Amino acid sequence: MRKGAVGGAALLVLLAGCVRAVPYEGDEPRLQGPPEVQLDVVHRHARQFDVEVPDRRAGSQQELAAGSYILGHLQLAGYAPRLDRVPVGDAVNSTNVVAFPPGGGEPEFVVTVPYDSPRSGDHSYGTEIGIFLEVARALMVADPEHRVGFVALGAESADHRGTRRLARFLLDEGVGPSVISLSGVRSGPRAEDGVVVWGACQEGHAIESSALSRRCEEPVDNDDVITAAGFEHTWIGGDPEPLARELFGFLTAARS
Repeated sequence: MRKGAVGGAALLVLLAGCVRAVPYEGDEPRLQGPPEVQLDVVHRHARQFDVEVPDRRAGSQQELAAGSYILGHLQLAGYAPRLDRVPVGDAVNSTNVVAFPPGGGEPEFVVTVPYDSPRSGDHSYGTEIGIFLEVARALMVADPEHRVGFVALGAESADHRGTRRLARFLLDEGVGPSVISLSGVRSGPRAEDGVVVWGACQEGHAIESSALSRRCEEPVDNDDVITAAGFEHTWIGGDPEPLARELFGFLTAARS
């Protein structure tokens, strides 16, 4: 049996007992945890994707297992996520995992991350998914009435189908959030304090006055489906610890 199939089965078993799958110590899980991002939890989530199911091709059973894991942990964090179908091919579908603000209001921001694996196979997005899940959890504890949505994108490696479906979903819902995409965990001399931001340099952008904007590089080419649909779109990447810290800090301070 292929390693990916074994990993997919492991994740499904993990989800089946997901109350005890929350990565905390002790006999009973702490369903919320502290109001701050815990980097060790980020890495524990990351291992589930990078080690257990690194091959999560769009529409595969492994991608389904990964989506189920994300769905379960968002539920444990206090969200009411839903699955939004993403067509991939003939009789093959993926899903976006959509968690809107807990109070049911219109989101001011939507944080996204891809959860299928890229076709190149050189990067599994495990750490990005870990940051996504841990920021969502910590934000719920810090501000239960926050106005941030979280969307895990399926089938991103298949011509950005997850993002395309998200743009249509937001239009159909009649909401107008600024979209923040976890774009890549990396470091380098261009990343001040290990964080780099693209696309937030324009005057009047929703995050213009924040610490994130002060790390902004030149604006990217806005020829993407999110901006084409009329939404602000920001990409953020960098070293895991400062990336998670800066994103969480921005979201906790951004409530209007």
